[in-house]
Amino acid sequence: MEPRVAVLETHVENIRADVAELKSDVKTIGRDVVDLKVAVATLTERVNHLPDKGFIVRATLAGLGVIAALIMFQDHIKAFFTH
Repeated sequence: MEPRVAVLETHVENIRADVAELKSDVKTIGRDVVDLKVAVATLTERVNHLPDKGFIVRATLAGLGVIAALIMFQDHIKAFFTH
C-alpha cells in the first residue's frame, strides 16, 4: 500500500504545480484581455474620427470643380494679372 500512496503523493504534487501554473496563466490572460479591450476601444475611437466616404467624394469634386474653373477662366485670370 505504501508505494501506491507515494505515487499518489507525487501525482498530487504535480497537480498542485500545474494548478499554480494555470492560475498564473489565467492572471496573465486576464491582463491581456483588459489590454486588448483598451486597444480595441482606442482603435474604434480613432476610426470614428476618420473622414467618411461622403466627405472624400465632396472634397474631390470640389477640387475638380476648382481646377475646371481655373481652366475655363484661364484667359480672364491671365488678363487680370497682366494689366
